[in-house]
Amino acid sequence: MFFNNGIPVNNEEYSFIFNNNNSLRFDLVLAEYPSIPRIKEDVEYISIEGKSESYQKKKGTYKRDNISLKVRLLDINAMWDYVESIEEWLLGRINSNKLYIDRRDKYFVVREVQIGNIVKEIKMYGEFTITFVVEPFMYEDGIETVPTIRDNLEHTTLVQGDFKVEPTVEIIGGSGDITITINDKTTTIEDVNGDILIDRFICLDKTNNKDKSVDVQGSYPILDKGANTIKCEGTFENVIIKFKNKYR
Repeated sequence: MFFNNGIPVNNEEYSFIFNNNNSLRFDLVLAEYPSIPRIKEDVEYISIEGKSESYQKKKGTYKRDNISLKVRLLDINAMWDYVESIEEWLLGRINSNKLYIDRRDKYFVVREVQIGNIVKEIKMYGEFTITFVVEPFMYEDGIETVPTIRDNLEHTTLVQGDFKVEPTVEIIGGSGDITITINDKTTTIEDVNGDILIDRFICLDKTNNKDKSVDVQGSYPILDKGANTIKCEGTFENVIIKFKNKYR
């Protein structure tokens, strides 16, 4: 049992999950609730002649940020039983880069883990700090799938998160030029012959195992927050669109 200001609390409430392991597996709990940074949008300031204040232009891109967790061992006398396995868990092979802190339905995507000298920090302070470099958004488990498109008609799908998303688009059995229009933005993949996968900034010809990015005209597909109108035109068996909602 963990005590907060002398009051016993449920250890699970003070645990976190990373790399497919609950911190309690290593006898670790949060020493205090972490500060979760707010999302920071990239902004460019442009000086305008004759005006004292710069024009603020939002770029629609967001910075990675750090989440620092101050943690402690439930039994400091068991430090040597856990320290090597803790380091391996945090810095070794990553099987899942999902970080769940105060909730289990949404997670951060971790890009880097930073720790200091665990033994020295525990001996000096009884606690140590883990810093996770994370993507700016939170995600929920599961992938949203747009109903399979098999025709050249308009279809509607809903993005329920707080931001626009870059979907994964898979074209099955395509031939010739294929156009995908989402709202008012169009992507054309020229000279298709088989199956195509579009994933963020990559267009892969899966049938012929080659990069087909040079044959992409227009912007890569993006789904806006809220309702989206999708139309696929050309010759294909079906088009499958998948995405993950992004949250603040």
